[in-house]
Amino acid sequence: MDFLNKIKQKFFKKRKNTFHEQVQQEKKQKYLFRSDEEDVYVAKRGMRKTLLGKEKRKNLNPAYSTFFQKSVEKIVGDRDLKHFMAIIGAILIMLVVYIVTFSPYFKISATKVLIEPMTDGVDLSIVQRSAEVAYGQSIFTLNEDTIAKNIKDNLKNTEMIRIERLLPNGIKILVKSLPIQFDATIFGVENKRFGVSSNGVLVPIADMTTTEFSRHLQLVSSELQAELFFGYKKVISDRSMFVITKIFELFEKEWPDFTVASANYFVVENELHIVLESNTKIIFALQGEVGATGNDFSKNLLEQLVTLQTYINSNNTNRTGLLNGSTMYLDVRVPGKIFSCPDSLNCKQNLISVYGRVYE
Repeated sequence: MDFLNKIKQKFFKKRKNTFHEQVQQEKKQKYLFRSDEEDVYVAKRGMRKTLLGKEKRKNLNPAYSTFFQKSVEKIVGDRDLKHFMAIIGAILIMLVVYIVTFSPYFKISATKVLIEPMTDGVDLSIVQRSAEVAYGQSIFTLNEDTIAKNIKDNLKNTEMIRIERLLPNGIKILVKSLPIQFDATIFGVENKRFGVSSNGVLVPIADMTTTEFSRHLQLVSSELQAELFFGYKKVISDRSMFVITKIFELFEKEWPDFTVASANYFVVENELHIVLESNTKIIFALQGEVGATGNDFSKNLLEQLVTLQTYINSNNTNRTGLLNGSTMYLDVRVPGKIFSCPDSLNCKQNLISVYGRVYE
């Protein structure tokens, strides 16, 4: 009987020890796998858990809960956890790329394209058509240079374009045009009036808030007369437009007594006929190679201007003839030479025979 009691005591003692070991193991897991020596809480038989020591925790390494650890181990198996996290990161990056590139939520919508002109002379319909290249593109991968180039190719009097992105699927286009230098008419075309930009583009007067100009230019061209649409058409080269503007400025600054009423520009011949208030015409040829900088007068034109200056300053008779209109026209197209025509009847016939109905 004593033998059986001893066996029972050993058996239950072993189960009791096993139970205590399980409890200790659970405590270790609960307190992030800390050992008894490091744990700040120690359980004592018959007593509540008391805080021992004043030592601060040092070098604590984060640990996973048992549940999370087992879950990760089930997913990744024996593979390294870093590889698993790298795969997760790659998947997230692929999702972001897909959303940015292909998601319709971020694609430019035609109804979300706003156009704001900063100056006169901007055709909104041309800008709208030019901006169609942006439709359907992701707002994050939008090529602003392509849109700006397309607008400049179609709206040739554009000086500056700024494109702002409006999340999630819109853009705002701000367009600034080149300054208007003249108001212009086309010989043989009635009831049509335009502004001429500094690079020689016709701007419909309806698109301008300022409609009064001190400089007037009449364009003479049989090709222009046959045109059906004139708006935003480039009719004068950049070089010729620069020279025309400079000649007007020269008269205004150097010869203020000779007020310029208007000018006729013959497109094919590339000639400028300045018409003074006295109705005297001064004929310039704009041909010639450009100057060294590309923004100054050619040698040929400089010689024409020097010849005119010499003629004006040589005597009062020449000046008076220009002021009162007794001189019908001056032809300074040949450098170093000048042809003056004072006979109104014969001179007019000469002009008509060369330039047609413009001077009838």
